[in-house]
Amino acid sequence: MQNGTILRITCPGAGFPKEDRIRGLLESCFDWAYSEPMRRLVGSFGASIGSCRGKSGRADYIRELHDFASRWDYRNGRERWAVEDDGIVTDDPGFVMEQVKLLGLVDAVPPKGDIDHIIPLGGARSSNHIRCLMAKKAIDEYGCMPKTLVALSGTRPINEIERPYIDEYAKGAQTEYEAICAALEKVFGLDTYTEKTDINENINLCSAVRKYDGKYGGSEIFSLAAPSSDPGRRADSYDTFEYMLKHFKIGAGSRLLLVTSTIYVPFQYLKFMKMAIAGGFEVDCIGTDISGAAPPVGPASYLQEVKAAVDAIFELYRYYQTDIM
Repeated sequence: MQNGTILRITCPGAGFPKEDRIRGLLESCFDWAYSEPMRRLVGSFGASIGSCRGKSGRADYIRELHDFASRWDYRNGRERWAVEDDGIVTDDPGFVMEQVKLLGLVDAVPPKGDIDHIIPLGGARSSNHIRCLMAKKAIDEYGCMPKTLVALSGTRPINEIERPYIDEYAKGAQTEYEAICAALEKVFGLDTYTEKTDINENINLCSAVRKYDGKYGGSEIFSLAAPSSDPGRRADSYDTFEYMLKHFKIGAGSRLLLVTSTIYVPFQYLKFMKMAIAGGFEVDCIGTDISGAAPPVGPASYLQEVKAAVDAIFELYRYYQTDIM
């Protein structure tokens, strides 16, 4: 990697054979994980991960990095907004931010190529509204002409710490699903819709599909709340992606655009890749700039999401038993 180059994890297009897509994805994952910014981050925490020689050495390195990155779990089971910077981070926050910027967690970038489906992802605080605005920007300014726009979320209850932010665009919303629906309606000028819900006494297992009567730029607009695959927790990214694929026929060669926040781009892109390769379609992922977010997002939050991306890479290496390893 040349000094100052921002790294992006990529996967060969749907026109390539499945084996070539897997190999290309893992190559790109390794380049990201073994990059200078990553090794500088690891070194700043007083650690050193061995060099890689041959295919087995790459897998060993990914495993060692995965084990090391557990020290960047600042959540410890808490919500993301509960993350606090520790002493190592606060000693030189500028250094940390410089490295995560090079790893692609800071800068917003435009989408690449034609897009068939735009998918804003639900989130906390103002994220639902900002991501819907970015989805609209993809159509208005970036020239995307999707067939559908599908907001993905879950029925996670709104936490009171989020309430001041949520109420700015979704007054009274009780769940993430209600919040992103309100954001869609505000951003795209929607009002009437049909909706099918599946209510369960366990809120983690509730789901909903809302189809709006109005369109935007020819795109049909939907909002989906996914049930969790585990009754003991709320729906995660993989659950929402699976739920969407059950409701929409995403044909081979289709191009999907995920819209999230920049800090989550590598992780959420990687979480969709097994489905994309299995289904023969392509995924791009763009993020909204959160540098001016209130309250500010600290370096520990970025390291938390570097860890999430490393975890996803480790999972892909274990999942794909190819000759690259």
